Amino acid sequence: MLNVLYIDDEPINLNIFELAFRKDFNIYKSESPAKGIGIFNEENIDIVITDLKMPEMNGIEFIRKIKAINPSKKCILLTAYYEPSLANDPELQSIIFKYIVKPFNKQELKQIILDACP
Repeated sequence: MLNVLYIDDEPINLNIFELAFRKDFNIYKSESPAKGIGIFNEENIDIVITDLKMPEMNGIEFIRKIKAINPSKKCILLTAYYEPSLANDPELQSIIFKYIVKPFNKQELKQIILDACP
C-alpha cells in the first residue's frame, strides 16, 4: 500500500482526507509543515500532498524543502485557492506534479495519486 503524506493547517481537511483514503493508502498527516518534513524523513513516503496557504510555511515552500531532500519525489498541491500565476509558472510546474482545487473528487484524486507513483 502506498504511503501518502498530507499537510494541511486545518484539522478538518486532514480528517476528511484520511476518511476518504484510509482504505486505499497509508495516510500520514500533519497540521505543521515542519513536522511534515520530519515525517517525510522518518517514513518511506511515496507521495506528498500539501495545502497552499498555511501560516507556518506555504505549500510551495514546503514542496521546495521536500524536493531539496528528494528531487524525484512527486508532490501534489491541494488548495481551495486557484491562482493562475502559480498554475502557469514554469518553475512551479517543474516541482508540482498536479495542482488540484478543493473540494476534491475522491476517484479523480485517487487516480492522480496512483499516476504519480511508479
